[in-house]
Amino acid sequence: MQFQFSVEELRNMVHPQCIFGHFNGTISNIASLQGAKEGSLSFLANPQYTTDVAESKASLLLLPKDFKFFPHDNQIIFFCEDPSIALAKICQHIETIYTDATTFTIHPSAIIHPSAQIASNVSIGMHVVIEEDVKINQNTIIGA
Repeated sequence: MQFQFSVEELRNMVHPQCIFGHFNGTISNIASLQGAKEGSLSFLANPQYTTDVAESKASLLLLPKDFKFFPHDNQIIFFCEDPSIALAKICQHIETIYTDATTFTIHPSAIIHPSAQIASNVSIGMHVVIEEDVKINQNTIIGA
């Protein structure tokens, strides 16, 4: 899956608490700290990989707000409350870009209460449970 985001677009998705560094290019992939290269986004969620941050070539790093690190040249850091949640927001945005509106479906394994009100153009994934009196608006995607 290909994507390209400017640092500004990603900042608007994540709303980091603090930003250090500078990167003028676009972010076009997500990679591990060790596997990142220019144009990559990477993040630190597990302290086990703390030592990998200093060597990472990622152009954009999502780091915990209290992590002490200064960016390399041509690298920007978003300090976030929770880097995993920040990454999830970005991934969610990527998913909505690549979801074709003509593919809205309700998976046969979904359990939907008869009183639920489901608008058109809704996608409900595998094993999703929709409870009593729930209202789901148009163009909604719900995954397990």
